[in-house]
Amino acid sequence: MGVQEELDTLKRQRATIKGKFTRKVTLYKEGVDRGDNLSVLKANYEEVLEAFESLESKNEVLINFICVNHLDDKLEQEAQQYILDSERVKNALRAEIGKIENYQKATNKAQVKLRKFEPPKFEGNLRDYPTFNEDYKNLVTRMYGSDPYALKMCLGGEALQAVKGSEGDYDEMFQRLDDKFGNSRKIVDLVLVVEGGCAVTCVLELCYDAGAGCSAGAHVVMWRG
Repeated sequence: MGVQEELDTLKRQRATIKGKFTRKVTLYKEGVDRGDNLSVLKANYEEVLEAFESLESKNEVLINFICVNHLDDKLEQEAQQYILDSERVKNALRAEIGKIENYQKATNKAQVKLRKFEPPKFEGNLRDYPTFNEDYKNLVTRMYGSDPYALKMCLGGEALQAVKGSEGDYDEMFQRLDDKFGNSRKIVDLVLVVEGGCAVTCVLELCYDAGAGCSAGAHVVMWRG
């Protein structure tokens, strides 16, 4: 077998191993997108690591072949860059696992802290938002600062959906809550009162000011039922 033919064979073998490495990387990324358990992601990463080590080994064989046969230096440079690019991909996946681990630790820490007192809860009722906003800042923010994980633990229902995708960014989470639930708007309540023995229907219109967290104005419209 000639030198060029053997070189081409080594490159094909390396390409086959690279294909396996790429498949393992893809499976890992799909697991992240699905929100797979950390233990599953770590197992997938171990498969990525195993595939990378095989690729690195084959690439070293190729580099050694190039050096022994005194081939063009550009071939060696290309082989070095080839494995460097793959190693960067591997390292990025490992860094991602680290971020997920830190996120889970921070979430668990926030949960432990919040168990020590009864935090305010908000699930999307417009009338409750001004009170929640005030209580949260007086109770939670004073104790834990701008902790996005503590804020998430206080949300449920529609409110939790509103901040989906911004978890980890305290300011963005509160901005979404303010935009959805804190804009000035009318809240209309129907009540029944008795006036001179007659039932009277009242419409109480309250315009809540999100910034002040209280009613900015109110008037009553009454008519006999």
